Formats: sequence, C-alpha cells, structure tokens
Amino acid sequence: MSHSKHEIAYLSSLATKMRLVFAINLCALLSTLVLATACVHRPNTKAIRKVKSAAIIGFTVVQPREKPLTGIDNTFKTAAKYYEMVAEQLQTAREWRMTPLKALQPHRDYHELSLKFGTHLLSNDLRPTGILSQEEQVNLSPKQRKSLQKALMVDGLVSVSFVITRRPPSPEGPNAPPLTAKISFDLYAGKQVKSVWHLASLPSENADGPTLPNGLQLADGDERDVAIAISSALGTMLKQRQQDEADKK
Repeated sequence: MSHSKHEIAYLSSLATKMRLVFAINLCALLSTLVLATACVHRPNTKAIRKVKSAAIIGFTVVQPREKPLTGIDNTFKTAAKYYEMVAEQLQTAREWRMTPLKALQPHRDYHELSLKFGTHLLSNDLRPTGILSQEEQVNLSPKQRKSLQKALMVDGLVSVSFVITRRPPSPEGPNAPPLTAKISFDLYAGKQVKSVWHLASLPSENADGPTLPNGLQLADGDERDVAIAISSALGTMLKQRQQDEADKK
C-alpha cells in the first residue's frame, strides 16, 4: 500500500504535533513533581519524639488581604487568646509542657530578641504584644535559638502562622465554617540547626468544627470563626503527624 506525498506530509505533521503535545504534558508533570518535592520536608521523627517541653516564639495570624475582618475589637487581646489556644492544643496532642504566654512576654532573653528583630509595624495581622511574628523569628541565628532554648528551659522552640481566607460557597451550605486557614509550622529542637518539623501552607481538612478550649471567652462572629479555622488547621497538622508516626511503628 503506497501513500501519496500529500498523505505522507500530513502523517509526518500529525506525528510531530503528537510528539510536541506529549513533550508539553511531560514537562508539566515533571514541573508539578519538582514543585511538590520542593515543598516536602521530611520530619526528624527521632528529634521530635525527644521534645517534652516547648515555647511558641513566633506566632502570626494573617488576615484575609482582600477584606480584613472587622469583628475583632482588640487585636492584641484576641491574638493572645489564639496563642493560648494553640499552646493548649499542642500540649494536649503532643503532651508537651508549653511555656505560658505571660511567662514568655516579660522574659529578659526573649524580650531582648523581640526588641531587636520585631518590626512592630502597624498591621492587620494578629499576634500578641511583644511576640515575634513567624517571619521575624526566621532572622534568629541558630546560636540565638539555642541560647533562648536554654534560657527558657525547654526542649523545643515553635514558630507558627495561620493564613486566614474566606471560604468559597460550599455544597454544605450555610452550616459550613465561613473561614479556613493554612498553617505553616516549624519546630527547632535537639542539636539540629534547621527545623526538625517543617510544614508550609498546609490547608485544613473539612471538618464539622473543632472543640474549642473552655475559658477563652470568644465573641461570636469573626473572633470565634478565626479560632475555629486555626484549630482546624492545627488539628489537621497534628493528625497527619500522628498518622505518620503510627505508620513507622
């Protein structure tokens, strides 16, 4: 069976296009895999398990940029509630003895670092008075972290941030939480220079709503909605770590 020159040219052109489409799809797949791999940080399980006490030295709640929340009257006071809630959730899930916020704020060593590295610029982001943001604590040197860890008498130093976003319309209807959060987390512990437990922008799983600690006195509306989003994101992270540890046993 013979083909005309026109048919041969057409088939050759078609084959070239198919190879081009395949190459483009392959490049897209490889790019996705590279990006995914770049975001993965294998936790140091051995170092994590040795932690029995910790202090949260970096803390930020990033409000929605397109429309900051207006139902929060006192941002510093509210941020302190969120800080205490996160500390309690970590303490319950990991059985860590957490340094109270009221003990960390006036601590001489931490206060000096806060003055040195804290920008103290006006911002819509939420954090307690005198506490470094997660971005600011990154500027601490390994030596400064080790010195602070020793001064606070803890096994680990935690830095955490939550990026709050408004949830798009959901099939769950009006009962779905109006806000969601992505958590970024670091734990510095042991002799390791880098974070032994690192997560970046982990989204929270859909949940019916976490059980918030008693005594926080959260106002209905934005203040409570943010707390639910934070607790859900942290719960997702802790559940993931628990499952990973169980799989390795």
